[in-house]
Amino acid sequence: MEAACALACAHTGSRFAARLVASGSTDVLWERGGSGIYDPLFRSVPSVYETWNAVNVLRAVRTALRTEREQYEGRAAAVIDDGTFLITHLVFRQLLAQDAGMGEPDQSLAWAAMAKEQVPELVKHIVPVLVQVLDNEVGTRTSLQRVCADPQQAADLVTAVLTALEGGNTEDAAAKYRRQENKPRKRRRPNAVHVIIDRGALEEGTPLHLALYLQPEKDALSAWLAANPRRGLAKWTNTSRTRPIVWAADGVAYSPSGLIARMWELAEWEGRPVANQGTARWATQDGETLAILARRLLDGMEEEKDAE
Repeated sequence: MEAACALACAHTGSRFAARLVASGSTDVLWERGGSGIYDPLFRSVPSVYETWNAVNVLRAVRTALRTEREQYEGRAAAVIDDGTFLITHLVFRQLLAQDAGMGEPDQSLAWAAMAKEQVPELVKHIVPVLVQVLDNEVGTRTSLQRVCADPQQAADLVTAVLTALEGGNTEDAAAKYRRQENKPRKRRRPNAVHVIIDRGALEEGTPLHLALYLQPEKDALSAWLAANPRRGLAKWTNTSRTRPIVWAADGVAYSPSGLIARMWELAEWEGRPVANQGTARWATQDGETLAILARRLLDGMEEEKDAE
């Protein structure tokens, strides 16, 4: 699994890393066929050196991101949490531009040693530029996962980040998300549904609509959804912290993720993942997903605490 993830990130194109980010699951690694990852990734067997070097870079990036995560909050922290594989791809693009010999036989593993030495500094520069470009290109209310769900948009994002890095002058990138030195580390963010209910952000009966963003999921559910338009509609209720969504198709209350899982089951999607982020798939009339709404509310709550 680790080797497959590393090789997907090391691929010359961004689409494999983007698929991993968009899905939030490594299940997509094993999809077969032209639109999948497995066949094009392993059609020609990667060498032991290419594989081991790739794994070393992925491990180094994960270690560096744990340190970098402490420096940011809000949207930047969310990008780090969600975007490990895209950030790793950007690191590979930087490393391979300097030395493309990742797959060359070398028992001394000099390439891996060189890469691991450079990874912390590369991550330190890539993260804020990625956040800034993301904000500039799609705004602060669109998640990295949704951008990565569109291969062309993800490729454009990667190109823009690499261009910005090449141009330099990135010292102030994403500065607004940097944690103040005397601010204590935040605890794990609370449940999105609880935040929305506790803040009274949505009125009882607020209409919701399905906002799928993964192409395999759209393809699998399109015909089933078209057969009954009510299947893509729901309403919000503040009466339950565990089942706040009432599905228009049957009038039953569900959790966001529970309803998505039920829809996958009813649509008989054989390739469905084992888990999902339901709050990222239900949106209000203005297009804001429940996940983005909760993050915005949390950021506001943190700003209020800082002002006290």
